[in-house]
Amino acid sequence: MAKYITLIEGESEKSIIEWLKPKGYLFGQTRKIVLSEIKHINRSLNMISKHTTVTVIMDMDTIFRGESDINRLKDNIKWLINNAKKVRIITQDRNLEDELMRALSLVSIKSLIKHFGERNLGDLKSALSTIVPEKLETKLFCMNLDLFWSTRLLNQLYQENEIIVLNCTLKEVS
Repeated sequence: MAKYITLIEGESEKSIIEWLKPKGYLFGQTRKIVLSEIKHINRSLNMISKHTTVTVIMDMDTIFRGESDINRLKDNIKWLINNAKKVRIITQDRNLEDELMRALSLVSIKSLIKHFGERNLGDLKSALSTIVPEKLETKLFCMNLDLFWSTRLLNQLYQENEIIVLNCTLKEVS
């Protein structure tokens, strides 16, 4: 069984996760899964046990599609709590690009695209999903990790929908 697992919702985050692992923020396997969409979490995450620490990195825009998504998210978080050693949830403010802009002190999506040397947002997303950690280091060397994934947006949703608050920031994970 996995000792550490990080659950992400998109491919763009995967390179960032791999870049953060040697820095001591995240560990173990990375799996792509959207908690507000998956119906049978126990089948999809059968590698989780009472010895597993689970970190979930979640986009806030994916869970506001409807009440069924919120209920499914609630049920899946409860399943994780009951079946894992520890569960930590990090929420992205809208999407990864917004998080990167804030942490890199960039004022617009155009400046982020230029920072990564890409032509448009589609190219940036594609580059983020395939870039190796070593090349990512040159692009993110000035990133303020205290600002990255630090919004705690899920607290509001939890309070409104009776979901257990587990939201943490990146620096609280390590």
